Amino acid sequence: MTGCSFLPAPYCYRCFFELEYPKCSLRCARALEDILLYDTYGDVACFIAEPILGEGGIIAPPDDYFLEIDKILKKHGILLLIDEVQTGFCRTGKMFGIEHYGLSQISWQWLRGLRTVSIECLHRTGGSGGLLQARGPSFDIWRKSSFLRSSTG
Repeated sequence: MTGCSFLPAPYCYRCFFELEYPKCSLRCARALEDILLYDTYGDVACFIAEPILGEGGIIAPPDDYFLEIDKILKKHGILLLIDEVQTGFCRTGKMFGIEHYGLSQISWQWLRGLRTVSIECLHRTGGSGGLLQARGPSFDIWRKSSFLRSSTG
């Protein structure tokens, strides 16, 4: 997909880097730093992730994976978007799946309520995001931009 970069799945059983958790020091999360430096132009709008990879085989990342991702994104001033379509509304035992990973609940906001949204970041890639949450003060600026449009009206 043009304008998008992807991280290897945080799948400890079949590690892309052929390492073992926790000795790997979350190499799968730290790969984000390499992608930001070498696979982007340094002007990244957001990072979109599922708390549990649904279509990748129901893969739950290590407990500290999202803490490492959040640390890297904050360092670069990049917005973290969490796709809760498959894990939201207590499907994992908590209101939202991301709550299992220790990120501050205060830092999360709703995007357009429960309506399906289409996110067009930098390039018009199309597609529906579904129920999403966003972290950080830059969300207020991003929310007012023309990048966020509802696919249902």
